[in-house]
Amino acid sequence: MVQGISSHYSRLDVLLNNAGTYEKRYRLTDDRVEMTFAVNYPGPFLLTSLLLPLLKARASSRIVTVASTAHEDVSQIDWESLPAMRRYDREACALAKFADICFTYTLARKLDGTGVSANCLHPGVIGTKILHPAFPGMQGTAPEEGAKTPVYLASSPRIEGISGKYFEGTKPVRYSVLTRDRTVQERLWNLARDLTGAG
Repeated sequence: MVQGISSHYSRLDVLLNNAGTYEKRYRLTDDRVEMTFAVNYPGPFLLTSLLLPLLKARASSRIVTVASTAHEDVSQIDWESLPAMRRYDREACALAKFADICFTYTLARKLDGTGVSANCLHPGVIGTKILHPAFPGMQGTAPEEGAKTPVYLASSPRIEGISGKYFEGTKPVRYSVLTRDRTVQERLWNLARDLTGAG
């Protein structure tokens, strides 16, 4: 995909990391990474790393990553179980979204001075194919509602120059103290770097 984009464009204005999955059963990738974690964290880490040259080619480009308030369920990390995870439950998705927030904070620091911003967000509880298997019977809002915050962060002039923030709606918020732990951030960054060979 990156090769295709690079062959058609000399710059990118916005990268919106919104691909994700929730696996109902324990599955490993060919690289022996638990599937939900792999798609939701190392996946966007790799894509962002490979597209950075195009993003840096334009002043004030933006990287927006969809996270979730599910990250608040992570009170500690079983480092020894990563990346395969010895047991699987909904915490795999929560941990991946936690990692996406840490990724955003670290990326913003690494991009300081380049003109490229990095922010993340909670879109709300949205009625998608990911929500229903994880929380049967829960009704989420329409995907159009879930798109409002990512589109705002990708396009609003009010976000110009703002980086390294976690948003709900149009406001930056602070939640999990653990996501702001620099040691945790760097350890998750290094894990994704080792898994992908990027970063």
